[in-house]
Amino acid sequence: MSSFINTSKKDLKVELLNETISDNTQKVKKILDYATENKINLELNEKNEDGYYSLLYATYLIFSRNSYFLKKFNEINKNKGIENEIKDHVIFEIENVLMKIELEEERKEKEKIRKESEIIKIELEEERKENEKIRKENEIIKIELEEERKENEKIRKENEIIKIELEKEKMEKKKIRKHLKLLRIEKEKKENKKLEKKNYKVKKIQIKKVIIRPY
Repeated sequence: MSSFINTSKKDLKVELLNETISDNTQKVKKILDYATENKINLELNEKNEDGYYSLLYATYLIFSRNSYFLKKFNEINKNKGIENEIKDHVIFEIENVLMKIELEEERKEKEKIRKESEIIKIELEEERKENEKIRKENEIIKIELEEERKENEKIRKENEIIKIELEKEKMEKKKIRKHLKLLRIEKEKKENKKLEKKNYKVKKIQIKKVIIRPY
C-alpha cells in the first residue's frame, strides 16, 4: 500500500473513481483496503455537482456482484449508520440511471427506426416516381407506335391506290397501243388499196397506149 502514502483523500477518491470506471478490480481492492486500514473516509455517499453519488454509483454498479466490494462499502459507512439508507438509495439511483439509459437507447432505436422508415418512404416515393415516369414513357411510346402504325396503314392504302392506278394506266396504255395498232393496220390497208387503185389506173393507161399505137 506504499503507493498511496501521502495521497490526499480527494486524490484517493479520484483515483478510486477512475480505477472503478476502468474496471481495474485489483487496484480498486487495494484502494479500499488502504482506506479501511488507515480509517480514511472516502465518503462514497457524497454527491457530485450533478447530485449523483458518482463514486458510490460507479463502485456499486460495476462491482455489485462481488461481495468483497459490498463488504468494504459496509465497513466504510458502518460508523455513519446510513448503510441501508444509502444502499437503497444507490440501488434506486442505479435503477433510475439504468432505466434512463434504457429509455435513451429505446429513444435512439425508435429514432433510428423512424429515420430508416423515412429513408424507406423516400426510396418508395422515388421508386413510385420512377415507375410513374416509366409508365408515362410507355404511354408515349404506345401513342407513337399507334401513330406510326396508322401512318404505315395510310401509306399501305396509298400504295394500294397507286397500284390500282398503275394497273389502270397499264391497261389504258395497252388499250391505246392496241387501238394504234388497229389504226396503223387500217391505214396500211387504205394505203395499199389506194396504191392498188393507182397501179390499176396506170396499168390501164399503159394498156390503152399499147392498143392505140399504130403499126
